[in-house]
Amino acid sequence: KEISELEDLELLDFGFNQISEIPEEIGDLQILRRLNVTHNQISKLPSISNCYDLQNLDLSYNNFTEIPKEDFEQLLERDVELLFDGNPISNECEGHIKEEAIHIHHSDRFIVGIGD
Repeated sequence: KEISELEDLELLDFGFNQISEIPEEIGDLQILRRLNVTHNQISKLPSISNCYDLQNLDLSYNNFTEIPKEDFEQLLERDVELLFDGNPISNECEGHIKEEAIHIHHSDRFIVGIGD
């Protein structure tokens, strides 16, 4: 089956697979709640604007230097937990995240969420 045909998929785990891109069809999974792509070689996030139920997005330990502003704002609006540690994030992107985020936790992992 094609990924876009898995309409009832709520959890998708591509972690530790040495993939370099996320299939564009991920954006068709409207009830996807959790997407894990940790420990790969991904540098670009496909559009996930139709993933209305997304609650957790783990992009840790990849090659992301930035997240497009539109995608980042959408993740904040939906209160999605974003795990981003271990990426070569640019200073410009980190500044953008600090500027745009209402609440940021820094620890061993980088979590962005909307605060109280």
